[in-house]
Amino acid sequence: MVAAAVINASVVGTPASAAEGPRPPANLRVTSAGFDTLSFAWSRSPDDDGRGADFFYQVLLDGALRSGSYEPSVTNQVSSPAAVSASTLRDAVAPTTPRNLRADAVGLMWDASTDNRGIGFYRVFGNGQHLFTVSATEIGFSFMTDTYPVVRHGQTLTVTVQAVDLTGLTSGLARPLTVTVP
Repeated sequence: MVAAAVINASVVGTPASAAEGPRPPANLRVTSAGFDTLSFAWSRSPDDDGRGADFFYQVLLDGALRSGSYEPSVTNQVSSPAAVSASTLRDAVAPTTPRNLRADAVGLMWDASTDNRGIGFYRVFGNGQHLFTVSATEIGFSFMTDTYPVVRHGQTLTVTVQAVDLTGLTSGLARPLTVTVP
């Protein structure tokens, strides 16, 4: 499982001409959090009074400059930072169990699983042993026998499939299917 990242953000302004620098922007807040993203908003620095001074706000994440935004601009000194801490979303929803596992003369196939974040890959098991990992919802018998010496022509296997999402959460196992590898 991947742990949720903690991101500390600071938004600072740099004055075009003020000797002591602007006061920090106020009301720094997280406006949305995704699995891999955080969005921030803030109120303008009290020194950005709209009288033609250009301010540029620098956005720092974990102390490193990541982006900037003109909200009327800033260029020389850096003010005291206004800070907020936030976490990305934690994925707690496992993918659905693969359904309709079936075989034809060419290989195995199943209906795709669904997940709130996305499916990363599928694990295919034979006789209770993990055989291989695939990203598609099908696999050919010729690939199985050519690539994995544990799978042989004429062998009877009880196979099942498990989905793994982009966070590493796993589904239940598909209903087992007994096949003879051509």
